[in-house]
Amino acid sequence: MTKVCAVFVVGLLCATLAIMGYAQVPTAFANWTNKCDLPWGGGVLEDGGTVTAFLASSACPSCTSETRSCSSGTLSGSYSNSACSVSCASCNLPWGGSISHGQSTTAWNTTSSCGGCSSQTRTCSNGSLSGSFASASCTNTACASCSLPWGGSISHGQSVTAYLRWLADVVIGNSYL
Repeated sequence: MTKVCAVFVVGLLCATLAIMGYAQVPTAFANWTNKCDLPWGGGVLEDGGTVTAFLASSACPSCTSETRSCSSGTLSGSYSNSACSVSCASCNLPWGGSISHGQSTTAWNTTSSCGGCSSQTRTCSNGSLSGSFASASCTNTACASCSLPWGGSISHGQSVTAYLRWLADVVIGNSYL
């Protein structure tokens, strides 16, 4: 409202000065009307002046800024924050605890395995933890051996060739031999 009134008063002054034979508005009045209001309030920018503005009031991993300039009462650019702080969220770990933005940790596919543990690097990015493995550690354990149907056993990971013996079906009562 103040700016509208000020422009209106200067407009009357311009009309009055024109009637009196002056070709242009005095510089002091022109500069006063060409100022730009700052988008965050609390001040104005002189015609020809510049100010740094930020896209957001907080950001991760860095703040984005632009230089805004005032030209004939029009402020360039679109960013509307006067300050910005870098603020990144940490990540909760599935086994408890947390890590900061940008940090990594090793996670495991299981807590124990006889076939070998698989690991995965999980990285925190502003509150989002990459990967899916959910164990803090993994212990390699001894694998159980396998019993064979004809007796004996083989170690985990070994194989054996077995043969199926075909017999002629002989029906005795309701059972087969």
